[in-house]
Amino acid sequence: MKKTTINQILKQLHGYNQQQQYLGYEPQDIGQSLMIQNLGIDLDTVNQSAINWRILACFPKHYNPMAIALFCLTYLIRYQLSGQSDDWQSSKQLLELLLVIRSTGDYTGFAWGQHFSVAYQSVFIEHHTPDAITSGFVALAFLSAYQVSKDKKYWHIAKKIVRFLSKDLMPDNQLHYFAIKQSTTHPMANLVVARVLAQCYQVSQDSAYQQQAIALVDACFAQAQLWQVKELPNYQLGLGVFLLAEIMRDLATDLWFKDYQQGWAIYQKQFGEQGQAFWNQHRHYPYDIRNFAQGIITLSEADLSQAEKVADWAYQHFYNAKKGCFYYQKHPKLIKTCFLNWNHAWMAYALALLLQLKP
Repeated sequence: MKKTTINQILKQLHGYNQQQQYLGYEPQDIGQSLMIQNLGIDLDTVNQSAINWRILACFPKHYNPMAIALFCLTYLIRYQLSGQSDDWQSSKQLLELLLVIRSTGDYTGFAWGQHFSVAYQSVFIEHHTPDAITSGFVALAFLSAYQVSKDKKYWHIAKKIVRFLSKDLMPDNQLHYFAIKQSTTHPMANLVVARVLAQCYQVSQDSAYQQQAIALVDACFAQAQLWQVKELPNYQLGLGVFLLAEIMRDLATDLWFKDYQQGWAIYQKQFGEQGQAFWNQHRHYPYDIRNFAQGIITLSEADLSQAEKVADWAYQHFYNAKKGCFYYQKHPKLIKTCFLNWNHAWMAYALALLLQLKP
């Protein structure tokens, strides 16, 4: 994929989502709709339907902190590449928006959660309950803003997020996925928070961040063989492999290199010759835009030519150039829902990283 094509897609994505004021839908949000609940329709049926049930149900669009953070990271990468002040201003505006939409409550630091309720490990999680992964990606946005601008206010905000992650989510030295009394663990949450701590260590050289990051990654692989989970989706496996590589780079260590190699060996087999991103190692369909985005992100540093194949396939089969948006899935029929975080934010971030690494 040519740099001009990537820049044109990013420009269109910016225009589309700016027009939407960064409000949108997500695959799990429609479960909140009373109409859908009363009809007894499950989420998969709704999301795979040609009918836009969200419009029929008059379901409102929302801000997604994860999406805002990813768009911010995208603009920061573009600013580093081009020096265009518009990209820096866009990132600053989104950082301010993140501060406005953070979760409220009796927390020791700044925290963010999703706008929809979910059931996780038999526990009902209320909407806007802060979680490790969402808060972690927001922290990465503020850390990146500090590294680009050297404005200490962003470093201070990042430390407030780390305080929440370290204090509220690790009351018993075990990372909880959600800020609730019940124990909710997730290995990907460990890796996201470890990535934040590793970047804090890179910024400050404070060994306390380094030690916490090492402990979280060790716990992640002690709990389970992360890569061997049978139904692990392509995007989760790819995110884990990517985060582990980033953590080792920031900590300047090869402690988990064998774990990385094992994950990479499984992950690279989950793509077709033409760049199709399969659902997981056991089945091909559905082709999901989130898998393509993660494929570009994870493959870019290790196999740039394969990352470009994945990007080209997604562009040819999921992208609507007239609207400036990416679609959701192929089963093999195309599901034309445009989700804010799942489709646009992850693809924008993926293409920005690809642009950064292209010679």
